[in-house]
Amino acid sequence: EQKSMVETLVSFENLDKDKVYKINSKQLKEELVKHPKSIVRLAGLGCNSNSCKPLSYYEDFAKENGYNIFIVMTTYYSFEYVMNQHPEAAVFVLDYDYYGKKQRIKCERFFRNELSGLPINTKYKDIPENKIGNTYYYEYGKLVKIEK
Repeated sequence: EQKSMVETLVSFENLDKDKVYKINSKQLKEELVKHPKSIVRLAGLGCNSNSCKPLSYYEDFAKENGYNIFIVMTTYYSFEYVMNQHPEAAVFVLDYDYYGKKQRIKCERFFRNELSGLPINTKYKDIPENKIGNTYYYEYGKLVKIEK
């Protein structure tokens, strides 16, 4: 059932909230340039900590503050966790084929590196602390800040 919901992203026009679109960092960054303010919220394997906020928190914040929001699952394991929150925004999932790897950890690191402006192959141990997080804020495609 979940596989039937996943489609390859062709365009950001007329996205269906009942679908999940495969996306890579290049596609996302090209779209971010078109918006004055954007939030990219990465959704991983879920969160059991009290500090974790539901996706609706980010969607409400985006709506109240004039941001476009892009919810990106970094793994298919988070499918139920994300979809059970019934996000109002379209949902995307990392396109592993784009990176030519099957390992979630590598694809996610490549994606995050590119989102934060680092070389794609930057090793995790070499990523600066201010480039680590799950919520990325952009203005016309320029990274403004990253929050954990």
